Amino acid sequence: APTHGIAHPPGYPLYTLLGWLFTLLPMGDAAYRVNFMSAVFAALALALVVRTVRTLTGSTSAGLVAAVMLGGAPTFWAQATTANIRSLVALLTVALLGALLRYERTWAPRDLALVAFVFGLGMTHHGSLAFLALPAALFLLVTGPRRLADARLMAQAVGAFAASLLVLLYLPVRGAMDAPLNPGGLTTVEGFLRHVLARGFEGDMFYFANPAVLPDRLAVLVEILRLQFGWLLLGAALVAGLWLAWQQPRRGLLLAGTFLVNAFVAITYRAPQTVEYLMPAYVALALMLGHGFIEPQVALRNSMLPLRPLRFFQSVLLASLMFLALQNAWSNLPSYRVLSRDWSTRQYGEMLLWAAPANATILANWHYATPLWYLQRVEGLRPDVRVSYVAPRGTEPIGQTWRQRTDEAVAAGPTIVTNRVNNFAAAYQLEPLAGAYRIVAGSETRFLADKEFFPANVLFGDRLRLAGYRVDLAGLQSGEIARVTLFWQPDSVEQDYAVFVHLVDRAGVVWGQADRHHTRAEWKATPLLIDYLAIHRRPHIPPGRYTLVAGVYFWSGSGLERLPSSAGGDSVRLGEVEVGLLAESPVVQHPLHQLFEGGLTLTGIDYDTSLPDRLRVYLHWESATGEAVRLFADNSLVAEGKLPGAPFATTAYDLPAVPEQLELEVMAAPVLGPWRMPVGPRIGLPALAPGERFLVFGGEMALVRADWRRDGADLEADLEFLALQPLTRDYTVSVQVEGAGWRAQDDGSSNLDGTPALGAIPTLKWVRGMRVRDRHRLRLPQSASGSMRVTVTVYDAFTLDPLPVLDEGLVKLGQGNSVELKGTQGN
Repeated sequence: APTHGIAHPPGYPLYTLLGWLFTLLPMGDAAYRVNFMSAVFAALALALVVRTVRTLTGSTSAGLVAAVMLGGAPTFWAQATTANIRSLVALLTVALLGALLRYERTWAPRDLALVAFVFGLGMTHHGSLAFLALPAALFLLVTGPRRLADARLMAQAVGAFAASLLVLLYLPVRGAMDAPLNPGGLTTVEGFLRHVLARGFEGDMFYFANPAVLPDRLAVLVEILRLQFGWLLLGAALVAGLWLAWQQPRRGLLLAGTFLVNAFVAITYRAPQTVEYLMPAYVALALMLGHGFIEPQVALRNSMLPLRPLRFFQSVLLASLMFLALQNAWSNLPSYRVLSRDWSTRQYGEMLLWAAPANATILANWHYATPLWYLQRVEGLRPDVRVSYVAPRGTEPIGQTWRQRTDEAVAAGPTIVTNRVNNFAAAYQLEPLAGAYRIVAGSETRFLADKEFFPANVLFGDRLRLAGYRVDLAGLQSGEIARVTLFWQPDSVEQDYAVFVHLVDRAGVVWGQADRHHTRAEWKATPLLIDYLAIHRRPHIPPGRYTLVAGVYFWSGSGLERLPSSAGGDSVRLGEVEVGLLAESPVVQHPLHQLFEGGLTLTGIDYDTSLPDRLRVYLHWESATGEAVRLFADNSLVAEGKLPGAPFATTAYDLPAVPEQLELEVMAAPVLGPWRMPVGPRIGLPALAPGERFLVFGGEMALVRADWRRDGADLEADLEFLALQPLTRDYTVSVQVEGAGWRAQDDGSSNLDGTPALGAIPTLKWVRGMRVRDRHRLRLPQSASGSMRVTVTVYDAFTLDPLPVLDEGLVKLGQGNSVELKGTQGN
């Protein structure tokens, strides 16, 4: 917008022009001003929702309920606070529906012209709004079919529609002036239509509209709507829509039709932003809720019932709906407070551009290419660096595309990549650089004199020399304690080795771990191998000072063995780090508010049954001051410990079996009941659900349910994740299945690796407390027989770094990066 550029298909000329106007405001930088534009569009959309419902029903309260329902939905809130085209989609959708409903009441030619003009603007903004022509046309036909035969009336409407399309002239005009990001060809009819109609995405339209996958996609649709509004509010909106269709069939046809048409188009479209494409459906649901629950009162007033009870019933109903809508918004507020202070994108872009060598090429995915372009073209940062977007090439595997583009860039000069793909290892060494990777040819000799590091010069097993290391404690993402870079010089390596970094306390107990496995070929491919490892915070780590140590291990016939260190022992000390206090009470599956004498509060409990011979119990506390805690099963003491002194704390206890009833006692702190009166020394804890889990990945999310079953040649794995914080990174969930001599492969019909919820709910859209169901359906090879091993891995979609499993018991079993599922097996 600030450079009068040309956005990717379909071009978004209306958004770009309006964005340019907002960049003229004297506030913040250009990015802030365009973000602010989204907030303005969202606020206008909510204001129009209130006005539309109030005009139709006479109730401002009903309009406010609809607006709070829509505004509190996490996707609407997210799009309202970032530079994104969806807020304008919402505004144009509610403007179109409001104009249609106004025409129903007035039959005024200017109102039909307004319908045509708004619809045209919507089409120029985003082509998906063109599908709303179906419910709009049906609504106009049933509203007044004879009036649509009026030539003068239709001429005015067609003229208004044509006027709205003039905004598209921006594209060929700026294309002729070679505007930034100009794709070329916009001055020709073919090139113009290709860009405006987004023909490059034609193969994605209705991709999932086939009987084989549509049922799963419809289940995902229900899941998305639940995540946006919750079951009660969603159910109320659907019931209101049904009542509206009965009482006001035309309006019910318009609103329900808008919801159904957009929902079908969005859920069958192949794109990892399904939650965003459903924006018109969210608008329609909000209007259905606001309008539908007022209609019963109109019907009842026409009956012989007294008016006062009707008003009381209406007030109670609206108050209940407002409570549900505010509760949904309130639950999302902590996440957006955190996100409003998130500068990670700017920090990443600035650090990477400043760290890039002169005249380097940065090959980036779309996620990072756009902020890098902004910093260069709007703020003038490092114009000598070439930022190139690596776009998919039809059906070519994306890893192959990255490899080919990298080969071309390396031949021209220094190259940096934001993504790491598996086939890089054969030809290149990847040197961590400001969150990305600098490509180093395998034959290139690297000199440590060029590096900033602490020298170590420690030899492990006469094979691997740790030449130096670097510990980064600044600019870490949530959940990380430290990032460690290790510089290795291999010598005569004849087998695979893994390196590790441990976080240990004074007693030597391991409280954090990161591993990286390297094959013999990787060790022999380069004179200097660089590892980049992140240590994540375990849920129950006490605050205090810890030591970082590094070492090397390998798998022998007798199990896991470490290489001895020339410095003595089997590891080398890297330094100390301070683990701080928790800033807030964590997300839990079983929330509680149990008070104890002295101010101690038990805020929640989680159970994990990931290990078959162990039950892990997490207890979450507030205002802990060092009290002793004991757990009882069937009146027998099964675990005990002491709470750390902290405002918020989590403690973990391992039990050898799953008890029928678990009780908790805090020594010298009786349980408080109503009016804060002591009621006894112990409390019963919530019952454990079958198969309940709480397996934390990297402090970002927890796996809370996992079942798999075999059905003939297919295997279905049903997972459920709980977001422990608002996520700002794009993670991939991988399900792998293998048996004796066979392994499931991705042949196009299997989704072994992918964005959660069949690609519909990226982790970038998750907020604190969100529970996301993720189904993987895998086609097994014909040779699959006997027992099988099913594992789950969560990794960064760009760097391929796995989110570590933060359970020391599983780490000891070699499941530090991937966890094996003990699920339900079918036939």
